[in-house]
Amino acid sequence: MSFCWNTNCCCHNESGTNTVIIDRGLRGPRGFTGPQGIMGPPGIGITGPTGATGPQGLQGIQGPIGPTGATGATGATGPQGIQGPIGPTGATGPQGIQGVQGPIGPTGATGPVGATGADGPAGPATDGLAAYGGLYSTDGGTVALTTVSTPLTLGSQMPLLNVTYDGNGITVAQGGNYEVSYGLSGSVTPAATVTLAVYVGDTNQPSGTVSLPLEAGTSGNLSGSIILTLAAGDTVTLQVTGSEGTTLTPTANVNAYLTVKKLDSGTVA
Repeated sequence: MSFCWNTNCCCHNESGTNTVIIDRGLRGPRGFTGPQGIMGPPGIGITGPTGATGPQGLQGIQGPIGPTGATGATGATGPQGIQGPIGPTGATGPQGIQGVQGPIGPTGATGPVGATGADGPAGPATDGLAAYGGLYSTDGGTVALTTVSTPLTLGSQMPLLNVTYDGNGITVAQGGNYEVSYGLSGSVTPAATVTLAVYVGDTNQPSGTVSLPLEAGTSGNLSGSIILTLAAGDTVTLQVTGSEGTTLTPTANVNAYLTVKKLDSGTVA
């Protein structure tokens, strides 16, 4: 059984059932909202027990990579590190090409003329040398050299005064100071050092010794001039040495000579 409380309704009875059909009228305008009421006191609730943790879910799909952030500011320069060991020396580079020779520089200024030296003392009055003489060789025959001194053969004679010729030597008759000049020119085979020396008797005179290294077949000249104090009867010779097995070939014309000239009476030891 339904009841109709509104006059705008009707009743319908079907199959012994009463149905009330309400005819709803037009909705009236909404009324104003009333003020909010005062909040009541909080209720006192009992916290329920924590439930058991459920199983971990499956890992989700990785999200996209975010865009690169802006470059940060440059940090301060760190302290200098310890110097490393020196590396090995590199290979020597190829020699550079020789540069072009520069031009010859200008001739320097001529130096001042030196002061004139004092005049030396006047020599003793004489009509000429008190003694002189000399020997020389034009023989082109070869000479076998060894490490033992060998007197040179001087077969040609010069004019002489107060000296005598004793084979290849010059013997003085008067004691005094003598100028002794000597020389030798020629070539050797094989290459060797040739030494030419003045001897008084059997004694080598160091001041009258000269040496010259010669290439094979190359001509060379050895010469010198010394002053010796000789006693009456001393004999002067010219001797030569070289490497064992060396052959000396003299040059053409005059190739060896030995001369003596008395300078003064000197003091004979």
